[in-house]
Amino acid sequence: YYKDSDMAALTELKISRVKVKKKSVGKRTDRNYPTFDEFKKITDYYKSKNLGLYVNMYWYTFYTFLFYSGVRVSEAVGLVWRDIDFDAENGLGVIMIHNAIAQNEIRDTVNKRMEKGIQFTKNQNSIRKITIWAAYRQLLLDFKEDSMYELGYSPEELENAYVFPNITARNPANRKGYQRHSNLLR
Repeated sequence: YYKDSDMAALTELKISRVKVKKKSVGKRTDRNYPTFDEFKKITDYYKSKNLGLYVNMYWYTFYTFLFYSGVRVSEAVGLVWRDIDFDAENGLGVIMIHNAIAQNEIRDTVNKRMEKGIQFTKNQNSIRKITIWAAYRQLLLDFKEDSMYELGYSPEELENAYVFPNITARNPANRKGYQRHSNLLR
C-alpha cells in the first residue's frame, strides 16, 4: 500500500544534485552508490514477498530509510526509537543522529556503552538532526507499530529499543539487540 508515485515524485527533487566527494580512501578509489533503479529493484523484491511478514517489512523499511535519509549504516543500526520525533518541525518529524555502532565494535563494549549513555559517532559533524521525508514517514510509523507487536514491547520499552534490531539472531535473547553489520552485508 505504499504508492510508487510518491517515491517517483522525489526524483523530481533532483536528488542527483547532491555532490559526492570521490577521493581515494586507502586503496579504494571507487565507491558504489545505489541508483534509484537499483534501490527500486531491492524494495520491489521485498514488496513482492509480502510486506505483511515482519521480516520483509523490516528489510523494506531498512533500505528505504537508508536511501532517503542518507544516514550511514553504522548510524542506522545505532538508532533507537526515542531518537525519532514524528511531531517535531511542524509535524514533519526529525531524527536525531548522535550515536553509531562501528562495524568492528565488540558487542559487550557496545552494550556497556549504551547502558552508560555514552554516545559515539564518526566525528563531531556526524551529530545532526535530519528531517523525515514524506517518502518514508508513514513507513516508519507503521514499522514502529509492527515492531512493538512483533517483538512484544510495551510502548515504554519500545522507546529505548533499537529501530533495526537483530531479527536474524539465532539466540532469541539477542533478537532485541542491535543489527550486526555482517548480517547487512549478507
